[in-house]
Amino acid sequence: MHIPRGMRALVAGILCSVAFSATRRICAVSYATQSGWSDPVKTEVTFMTGQELNKATHTFNFIAFDKFALVWFAQGEVAILKFNDLVFLSGMEFTALDFVNAFQVFSEKTFTQVNTQYSRDWKIEAKEFFNWIDPRASRYSY
Repeated sequence: MHIPRGMRALVAGILCSVAFSATRRICAVSYATQSGWSDPVKTEVTFMTGQELNKATHTFNFIAFDKFALVWFAQGEVAILKFNDLVFLSGMEFTALDFVNAFQVFSEKTFTQVNTQYSRDWKIEAKEFFNWIDPRASRYSY
């Protein structure tokens, strides 16, 4: 995935400061293709709010109350994905409990990539056959 020149500094900022409060979970990720969806790939995804993303990137490019998922690639490239679905959080940070609440009933969510010239649709699945892909999520399950 190619990152436009203007977004490279943004990505560098994320790489340097994302460690503070984001929630990371292993999920199955796929993206829209001309013929449907790519095969899902299990990878670590970082979930955060727009406020957290602004803080991490030292910008005001993201709406504070929007929710995002970051999918990392080789050579430090990242896809910044905005949740298409309404997600309620317990506060201003995307916590481990918020992850469980977001994916508990409907284990698949759709996203739109916001850091590319052409928007691309993505799907993130948190469960396989009613079981969490990342076992850390089961600690917060009900």
